[in-house]
Amino acid sequence: MVILVIVTDEQIEQTRQFICEIGWRMWTRGLCAGTDGNISVRIGDGRFLCTPSNRSKGFVTPTMIVEIDSSGRAVAGGKPSSEIRMHLAIYEERPDVNAIIHSHPPNATAFAIAHRLPPNWVYAEADVLLHPIALVPYVTPGDDRLANAVRPHARKSDVLLLANHGVVCVDSDLDQAYAKTEMIESFVQILLAAEKAGGAKQMVSSDQAELLNLRKKLRGARFDQPRPG
Repeated sequence: MVILVIVTDEQIEQTRQFICEIGWRMWTRGLCAGTDGNISVRIGDGRFLCTPSNRSKGFVTPTMIVEIDSSGRAVAGGKPSSEIRMHLAIYEERPDVNAIIHSHPPNATAFAIAHRLPPNWVYAEADVLLHPIALVPYVTPGDDRLANAVRPHARKSDVLLLANHGVVCVDSDLDQAYAKTEMIESFVQILLAAEKAGGAKQMVSSDQAELLNLRKKLRGARFDQPRPG
């Protein structure tokens, strides 16, 4: 179990700045548009930092970052994202998770809109670092229904496709959560290109077993299944 505890004001300020940097990366890479998406980080003692409501992730500044408690109440800063309850639900289910990114990357979101999961065992990096990927059934965002919908899927997945909505990636730190966000979009782009080239072909079972063992070694026994239930 990994629980990040940020204990100094300097570390918290650095985290605020890094959230803004990640927001800039998301915006410049087209992983969110307008005021799409939200970012949060666990800072310990039941506190979290998150991006503010109704702001472009490309232009958030450190002073805009909101500090909230475990109930979602803002204790410093402005109004938190309307989807912060989804983040808090994931943090409750996953004490190993310290950072969450919700984004709308075009191709991965297209899969979510199509209610389509990327296949297993066609791309080694995805099988080790992204799978199992979950598809969360659609509920209207902005209240506890979405928070409750993600709970069972977040227990065994780091990458969630929200049906008719977008993508959520989680990890023990913000840099790795962002890496997964880039990777899921790249993976889906590769799959779409593979369809034009004749279709993705699955690896043989012995290769699948090797990749599954590597995934478990790198990410833990939580991820020992090809697809979450």
